[in-house]
Amino acid sequence: MTGKEFLEKILSGERDFSRISLENQDLAQDEAYQEVIEQLQARGQKRAKKEPLLFRKSKLKKVKAPKFYAPYADFYLADLSYGNFIGSYFKEANFPEAKLIQTNLFSANLKGADFFKADLYHAILQGADIKAARFSRADLSKTDLRNVQNLSYARDLPWAIFNHTLLSSEKEEAIIEDLRQKATYFEIRFK
Repeated sequence: MTGKEFLEKILSGERDFSRISLENQDLAQDEAYQEVIEQLQARGQKRAKKEPLLFRKSKLKKVKAPKFYAPYADFYLADLSYGNFIGSYFKEANFPEAKLIQTNLFSANLKGADFFKADLYHAILQGADIKAARFSRADLSKTDLRNVQNLSYARDLPWAIFNHTLLSSEKEEAIIEDLRQKATYFEIRFK
């Protein structure tokens, strides 16, 4: 599927994009992109929760969609690796067992998102809001968590995999110590 086809389908009201292949697409370059974002925002959160965007088992590698609006979206087993979702709105979105390898989620709203067993290897979450986000068994190896918002309110971090994870040394020192005591495997590199 091309980026243009994908955007047209959203504009026509389609919500189920399970098992699609949308790779190497820069959605923001299409003139319809801003209209799609506005339409998704206009739907409101109640409707988005009732009729979420579905991307179950989809291949979304190298997709560029900054400021994408997809609260409550379902990305179960989806591959979003190498994507650019800077400033996106993924409040309470589901990413269980999804691949987000080297995905850029800088300053994204990830409040309440579920990353159960997600692969966030080398992903950028710097400045993202992760309040109440669930990270049980998520791979946060080399993930950039510097200056994330609400780190102390994220859920299940002691059960995540931390290996050379980047965290701000001053801001999160107390949280880091607490996690070290609870976690099975936890290694941090400060930068």
